[in-house]
Amino acid sequence: MGNKKNIADKPLSRHFADNKKTSIKMSPIQKDARDRIIEKIKHKTYNLIEVNCPICNSRLKALISEKDAYGLPVHTSICKDCGFIYSNLRFSDETLKDYYVNENIILDRGVVLPEKYLFDLEIEKGKIIMEFLKNHSLLKRLENKLIVEIGCGSGGILAYFKGLGFKVLGCDIDRKPAEYGYKIGNVDIIIGTLENLKKRLRDEKMPIGLIMYEQSLEHMPYPKDEIIKVKEIMSEKTILFVGVPGFRDIDKHYDSDILQYLQPGHLLHFDLQSLSKMMSEIGLSLITGNEKIQAVFKNGEHGNSIQTHSYENNIKYLKALENNRKIRYLKRLPKMIIYLIVYNIGHIVKINLEKIGLLETDENDKIFKIINNARRFLDKIFYL
Repeated sequence: MGNKKNIADKPLSRHFADNKKTSIKMSPIQKDARDRIIEKIKHKTYNLIEVNCPICNSRLKALISEKDAYGLPVHTSICKDCGFIYSNLRFSDETLKDYYVNENIILDRGVVLPEKYLFDLEIEKGKIIMEFLKNHSLLKRLENKLIVEIGCGSGGILAYFKGLGFKVLGCDIDRKPAEYGYKIGNVDIIIGTLENLKKRLRDEKMPIGLIMYEQSLEHMPYPKDEIIKVKEIMSEKTILFVGVPGFRDIDKHYDSDILQYLQPGHLLHFDLQSLSKMMSEIGLSLITGNEKIQAVFKNGEHGNSIQTHSYENNIKYLKALENNRKIRYLKRLPKMIIYLIVYNIGHIVKINLEKIGLLETDENDKIFKIINNARRFLDKIFYL
């Protein structure tokens, strides 16, 4: 403890400096949502607050990034005491509520009708979760029991389970997707949090077989408090499914770029060990899980025996990821140079053809199309 200094001044590398640049391609819809958020931060409509580690409450941390994938000034740090990675400069609790309702899905997915998009996506997620449970011989635990989801969005996952004959119940703080799920999928969704859902469960006679947090727990600023509350509605036979983005999966799904993985609403960055340790301390034991993360827990004894990756181990892993990102970038460099040369030649040819009027004929329209097709092809190569 004595040799651990508080808050590192510099991020992991210059790549993570707050220069307002994005690390992903954004659609006009996403750019508009991002710009609205920046204006709200500027005018104090949205507030940023600094917080301690949500797992061990330590103040000691090392800075990883000064921004997220969209160039927003949220900070991600690693706890020097327990090694947990989290958003330490984040939206305040009140701002988070507004953000989740107004910009979260639009910024994340860039779609005009997020409710329909969410519902369709969640149907597919329902299939994946069902297959996961089946592969681990957990379906018998669900027979003649209620299926519950916390933070269910449009309720597509629950709609899938309902289609298989299960009785379902969910909750979400965002009214629009919840109402869409009720209208389209006839899914029983309570508008609110776990506390609102618990009130409804008092009148429910059917025992709970499965509770799900699918891509929702990482959005919650107080994860231990949340799980303590959900444990209160779990019987000895209830299982808890948790699906969150796993930070040890960054290399596979984010081109080794940590920045692409960071979002303003993702406050917690678990790997399977840190998630299992948190659950164990609350009295839930791991049945099965992976680093993706898909994990299932059951009621068990309180324990502190699960070892997590240390601060030093996680920093080493993050630095290795950053090195991998640089190597991948350098490997793409020749393609990038070819792209820029051909792209600019095509642009010059187009301008000159327009000047002398050749693009007005059908024959030269074909030339223009060939140039455009070549540029599109190089676009695809460039982003491989």
